[in-house]
Amino acid sequence: PPPPPAFDPAALSNAELRALVQALPDQRLAHLLIEAARELKRRAVPDSGDTDGEDGEGSTEPNPALLRAARQAVGELSGEDF
Repeated sequence: PPPPPAFDPAALSNAELRALVQALPDQRLAHLLIEAARELKRRAVPDSGDTDGEDGEGSTEPNPALLRAARQAVGELSGEDF
């Protein structure tokens, strides 16, 4: 039989992601949280030094969807409603 398809975390549904996170032990969840925060920061507000344009004019506009997600995550952690 052919080998199973490679694991693609981007293809997981929200329910599958939730189940995956709930199954992680505390130490792995802590590591995932830190890495996710770093990636969220990198993608939400790109650094002006990370431009891909020829003239140095890349997109440095904040990503509204990721900023909203960051605010929601902070609200979840702090117990506040955003």
